[in-house]
Amino acid sequence: MYQLLPYDFRWVDDVENFMIIVTDSFTDYILEVDLKYPQHFYDAHTDLSFCSIREKPFDKQKKKLLTMLYDKKCYVIHYRNL
Repeated sequence: MYQLLPYDFRWVDDVENFMIIVTDSFTDYILEVDLKYPQHFYDAHTDLSFCSIREKPFDKQKKKLLTMLYDKKCYVIHYRNL
């Protein structure tokens, strides 16, 4: 957390034209996306998969940060991590 938190939020209404994102811009994006995790990545990503989630593991009572190799729905991600 060495970067400043964003303070000026705006909704994007025209999603169809939301295609080009300049990576060195001062504008950041937080997106809610559906992600597909292709099976051919499973072997390479078994140690640390992308897009971790906070859920309860099987037979546990507390939530933990899990790295799961499955598709995700409505996943909220900062564009720099995507």
